Amino acid sequence: MDAEATPTVDLYFYKSAGTVSIAGVTTTPFTASGIFTPGNTTYFKAVPVTGGSVTGNFGPGTTVVDGLTIVLNSAQTQLGSLGITRSGQNLMISWSDGGTLQSAPTIKGPWTDVPNAKSPQTVTVSSPQQFYRLKQ
Repeated sequence: MDAEATPTVDLYFYKSAGTVSIAGVTTTPFTASGIFTPGNTTYFKAVPVTGGSVTGNFGPGTTVVDGLTIVLNSAQTQLGSLGITRSGQNLMISWSDGGTLQSAPTIKGPWTDVPNAKSPQTVTVSSPQQFYRLKQ
């Protein structure tokens, strides 16, 4: 199995004065106009999410809270693999660890849920190509 890349998030903070910091991460120049400007917005690009959370601090002069924790939905788990075997005009699709089976006529989609799909799922081959994936 390939090693999974560490998930990342982009974070934007509107601030009047003071500082915002996230350990081990530097700010990225923010370029925009209007109410959000480089002077009042702190931007962190591709912040690594470790153990489902990001932790940092609001420094003196900020008017929000002292401390920062962003928690991502920890209920998400890695999906298992999808197994596909062919028997005549049928495909037997099997998977474990949950997920919703989806299909599409091209690799780019559009992806739709396979109605009432349960592993193992038998599918009759009726078109030249069909793609399958699991969605969390």
